[in-house]
Amino acid sequence: QDETLVPIFIQSLADRSPRVVIAAVKALATHDGDWPTRALVRYLGHNDAEVRKHVLAAVEPRPREVVYTIVRKLLLSPPADIGRGPYLAALGRFPDSNTLVDLVRELDDKKLGFYAVRGLEYFGPTSAPLAINWLIGRGEKNIHVAATLCDVLAGFPDLGKAAIDEVTAKAPVSVKRVAVQAQLRVSKETAGRWLTELSGSPDGRVRQVGLEAMA
Repeated sequence: QDETLVPIFIQSLADRSPRVVIAAVKALATHDGDWPTRALVRYLGHNDAEVRKHVLAAVEPRPREVVYTIVRKLLLSPPADIGRGPYLAALGRFPDSNTLVDLVRELDDKKLGFYAVRGLEYFGPTSAPLAINWLIGRGEKNIHVAATLCDVLAGFPDLGKAAIDEVTAKAPVSVKRVAVQAQLRVSKETAGRWLTELSGSPDGRVRQVGLEAMA
């Protein structure tokens, strides 16, 4: 490894061409240390999805405590052209002890909430209890974020159906609707039987959303 090339690779991360950036990421991935790590983590917020994928692959093998410390600093003082959102999502992939509570808190934000959902998806099924509580208590106030969060919950293996059932039973009607639609998208084979159960529920609001979905 020629460490004298590191500044060139870092400079190339700012290139307008995603192909050039990806090449720089791959080259920088072979270099350890704080400086290359900080540069790579910063570009987790790149506007090109393919670049972000390669950056994440380069960052993942690095010490987690180093990565989440850098992510936390970027959340406090993000690059003006990127903002806090991508680093909020990254926090779920490289969590610390406060990550889960912080991500759930950001769900209330109309813009950052979608990044918080991505962070919770990275965090995994252990985020479900707090996510469910948010959907039941506050999801109605940010329904588009609630719909995206329901998609994430429904997609969790094993846990997803139980999580959506709880939201459908306890959340306001508008959140029940997006929860039902999320479950239908992931369980097409059993959708009919589930909707039949909902449409026969003794709870009038659950019965309402079940009948609406059947129609």
